Amino acid sequence: MTYKYKITQGVCEQFPYVFIGWDRVRDSLLKHQIPDALITQYEDVYSGTVEADSPAIALEELFRIFNIEHPEDYRGRSLSVSDIVILGDADGNNANTWFCDIFGWQNITDWIQKHCSVDAPSLD
Repeated sequence: MTYKYKITQGVCEQFPYVFIGWDRVRDSLLKHQIPDALITQYEDVYSGTVEADSPAIALEELFRIFNIEHPEDYRGRSLSVSDIVILGDADGNNANTWFCDIFGWQNITDWIQKHCSVDAPSLD
């Protein structure tokens, strides 16, 4: 599977949403009418491939890699709550956007399509 790892550095104008769970982030973005911040306030920090038979296994492996065995050329912080991983098949197709939540992962692809006016993140 191919992936792109994205992090936010902290604060959008009305709401600091780094290290905060999905329910609170989602509710605050809608309350402040800034759902696009979910996309525009994140930056790409790493991309590559991971061997996995399912998204759940791939996300577990990426969490392990970016917390225990950072790639040699990776200089960022550990993967944490509020980080985003875009995960697709080996060809980079069928991408879904995953939010690292307090417990596990949330697939937020449909939420982005419903609420955001900017293009969803991709593996390009």
